[in-house]
Amino acid sequence: MKIAALIAALALSLPAMGRTAAEFFAAAPAEAVPMLTTNARLDMLDYFHSGVETATSNMLNGKARVVAENPAKLTAVMSGLSELQVAVLPNRGDTIVAFIDTVATRVKDSGVSFYRAADWKRLPDVALPASADFIQPAKRSEAALAEMPSPFFIGIDYDPEQELFMIYNNSFDNLPAGERPEAAKLMDSVQAYRYDGRKLVRVKEFKEKIAAAQQ
Repeated sequence: MKIAALIAALALSLPAMGRTAAEFFAAAPAEAVPMLTTNARLDMLDYFHSGVETATSNMLNGKARVVAENPAKLTAVMSGLSELQVAVLPNRGDTIVAFIDTVATRVKDSGVSFYRAADWKRLPDVALPASADFIQPAKRSEAALAEMPSPFFIGIDYDPEQELFMIYNNSFDNLPAGERPEAAKLMDSVQAYRYDGRKLVRVKEFKEKIAAAQQ
């Protein structure tokens, strides 16, 4: 696996700044990518860069493979029900790497963890937006009388072009096609957030895109 070996060597020798999402995926500690050994990750990168769709076994004997990559973001299918995004975040000082895990049960639901690339220290978990955060301000009085979704499901997709986390309201995705309850009409379908090194900060101006985590 010559390509993967080269990536691994670069990941160990280069400073954090300027490294790609693929390099961080290869070098990440087991805590960040528990379903894959380092060798499995290197194999996945080698297969992807070679243009073949061969899958690699994960720790649970599921099939994993890299499906998309650019310098700031890598996307991998981890099994038939889960996906991982690795995103390199712009940040003053230390490079931050985000790991977005999305699991599909009834609907897709995502979580995110952040690590300081220099020493792989896991940063404090952030509060993700809740159901109430998605209610449109002008419709809060109506929402007080409506049956709101419980539990609340979100899909997270990192957009490297805008440097934003797109967070999708997936709570109604298990309904029959065309069915739209009153609560859905009172809530945003997507919101955008930027990580400031400590928390997610909502951004009102953004370009909406169709995201893998939401589909």
